[in-house]
Amino acid sequence: FLKVIFYPCKFNTVRIITFILLCLFLNIPCFGQDYFEWISPKPTGEILRHSEDKLKIKVRVKPSHPTDAKFDIRVNTNSLYENTRDADVVPIGGYIEREIRVPENSIQSVVVTMEVGDETYISKPLKVARGKLPLPRLFILSLGPTPPDIKYTGKDADDFVQAFSRQHCGLSKLYKSSEIKKLTGKYAEAKDIIRNLKQMAKGKDMTPNDVFILFIASHGYIKDGMLYIQGDDYDPLAEAETTVRMDKIYKILKPLIAKKFIFIDACKSGEIDDDMEKADEIPFYHKRKGYTVITSSKANEVSYHHDEWKNGAFTEILIKALSGEANKKNEKGEIDDIITPNELFDYLKEHVPELVKSKKPYAMQHPTMPVNEYGDYPLFRYDKFCAPTVIGGKDIFYRTVDIPQGEIEIGSIPGEKGRGKDEYLRVVNIDAQTAMGKYEVTNEQYCEFLNDETTDQSILSNWIEIKSKYCKIKEKKRRKRRRKGKKEDRFIPEAGYEDMPIVMISWYGAKKFAEWLSTKDCIYDYDLPTEEQWEAAARGGPYRTYSGTDDFGSFNQREKLMPVGTYMPNALGIHDMSTNVSEWCKNLYEPEETKGAREVRGGNFTLNARQSRTAKRYQFYENTKRKDLGFRLIRTVKKDKDCD
Repeated sequence: FLKVIFYPCKFNTVRIITFILLCLFLNIPCFGQDYFEWISPKPTGEILRHSEDKLKIKVRVKPSHPTDAKFDIRVNTNSLYENTRDADVVPIGGYIEREIRVPENSIQSVVVTMEVGDETYISKPLKVARGKLPLPRLFILSLGPTPPDIKYTGKDADDFVQAFSRQHCGLSKLYKSSEIKKLTGKYAEAKDIIRNLKQMAKGKDMTPNDVFILFIASHGYIKDGMLYIQGDDYDPLAEAETTVRMDKIYKILKPLIAKKFIFIDACKSGEIDDDMEKADEIPFYHKRKGYTVITSSKANEVSYHHDEWKNGAFTEILIKALSGEANKKNEKGEIDDIITPNELFDYLKEHVPELVKSKKPYAMQHPTMPVNEYGDYPLFRYDKFCAPTVIGGKDIFYRTVDIPQGEIEIGSIPGEKGRGKDEYLRVVNIDAQTAMGKYEVTNEQYCEFLNDETTDQSILSNWIEIKSKYCKIKEKKRRKRRRKGKKEDRFIPEAGYEDMPIVMISWYGAKKFAEWLSTKDCIYDYDLPTEEQWEAAARGGPYRTYSGTDDFGSFNQREKLMPVGTYMPNALGIHDMSTNVSEWCKNLYEPEETKGAREVRGGNFTLNARQSRTAKRYQFYENTKRKDLGFRLIRTVKKDKDCD
């Protein structure tokens, strides 16, 4: 062996292989040698399903281990010997055996560790579960320091948190719970970042089923082959104290047994480009096992932001991806509601360069995925109703606008043409944070409700007159809904009428839609507006005869139904409150001249100027259905402590 090792040759391959064989033959420590061998059960990388509440483990400690080594068994990073002497944790006959408790409906990660001085050696993890696997928990640390010469990193961190903040809520929740921490501005100095990383890594009882996400938006640069992340306090003269090295982040997070996902929106943060002199494709600071990492740029590229987006390009596209645009067809050719790491990365690598080039034609920015140890798994559940409901001020399913809170005077002023005796001036209080629908509910939106599996279609006639010629929602014939065994929508809007307001709808049909949407949305509750809420939203500020104007002619009112948003909005940005269709309100009409009648507000395409005034009041019985009567909704935050 020695002759082969020291024999002069042009290449070192034979020498290296021989040296490794010699190490194995003599059973002496080699670089990267594993000191442990699982005897029973043997880890496979997958979760071992176990039927009993206890499991016996047996691990062989190889004779090559140092004599001064100290051993431990850790379950989900917690030591089983915290209150025992080190002498109790010794191999017996070269083996460590222990009975491990396996609680029902849980996942345990079991490792044997060996400490030698300052070094810790860890066996392969044994993942074991009993009973039904619980939903994973989500842990997020979002970092947005603002070092010199960089903008919008704080908003990047805010928007990322907002997108993930409701993943544990609603009927379609992906996670059992979420624990989110955000550090931006002066709270994201280098020392703060390090301290909070250590707290997340050591202070949480995570399991292999849980997901930990680290989001970083800052300025990055490479020095001596290492990626540095600038803290909010960055000072080039105090580099060590005001930056965080990427390898240090990995070292701190190493004890975490959860799935670890890192997003980096920073310059120079990703894979090495083909034209760089380095031979390796991935920088060594990303060569870590047990991580998924997506970066905003290659290692020789700058990451861009723009005043129009008020985000970094990477984060801007990331948020759009999470709004459902990253969804791809599954194996059955269907679009599911799950976004995986691969779907996310495919969307980012296509659209980030496009966005950057739209503002900087000669700029180059290409996201990379330098490491993905976990493969493809459910990371984010997109729900058009509430996940995320609000990104950049835009709602996914039903768009709303906040209306002013506090006291407001409603009714018409004396002497106004067409003024009725029931329009008396009075002061009302809008006492809760309330948002009004920007548009009236459309045929397309109402079809979502009609086709939902929870909707009782047997009482449909109480809600809407489908057979009316004025109703633009039609029912498919039964034989056309049975194609290749696939369930197809029973109700669809007529072509060209998708964005028209729903009509021929009773008060019951409008109320039921609001109740249904409240069950779908994990953040908000919906209802018909009271007349006070409706008029406060219609005025949008100082008194106007019509919604947003004193000149009815400025609406250019057509004598037919038009798509929502056709007419100019008022000062709050709310459309069509004096035009298009009149709208059901929640409350009974008062004074109660007509018993059981509900309040109706707003003009419509059949009415003249006097009949379309903001203060004009109408009343109809609850089962009334008309070609010029629809509705819009108000929205309030749910009083749900689990989703606060």
